[in-house]
Amino acid sequence: MASDSDTLDFSLVDYAVFAAMLGVSVAIGLFQSLRKTPDRSNVDNFFTGGRSFSAVPVGLLLCASFMSAVQVLGVPSEAYLYGFKFLYMCLGQALNSLIAAVLFVPVFYRLKITSSSQVRILSISFL
Repeated sequence: MASDSDTLDFSLVDYAVFAAMLGVSVAIGLFQSLRKTPDRSNVDNFFTGGRSFSAVPVGLLLCASFMSAVQVLGVPSEAYLYGFKFLYMCLGQALNSLIAAVLFVPVFYRLKITSSSQVRILSISFL
C-alpha cells in the first residue's frame, strides 16, 4: 500500500510555474498575431515566409515543429522506462522526417502549396 509520501502531486510553486509558462506563451502568440506590418499581411507569407528560403530549410523547420511539448517531455521518461527498444522508434521517426524533408517538401514547395490537403484539391482540378 502506498503512503502519502509516495504520491507525486503538483505543489503551489509547480502550478505557478506552469501558469507563468502558459501566460508567457499566450502573450508571445498574441503579440506576434496582433503586430501589423505590411509584408506580413498575406497568409502565404505567414506559412512560407514569403518563399525567401529554399525547400531544405523549410523542410527542416517543419520537421522541428513536428516535435510537440508532449514529445519533449515524454521521450526522456519513455527512454528511461523502456531503454534501447525506445531508440528504434526514435530512429525510425528521425528517418521518416528526413525522407519527408528531402522528398515531399521540395515538391510541395515548387507547386506553391502549403498542406497535403491542397494536393488532393490540385489533383482533382487536373481531372
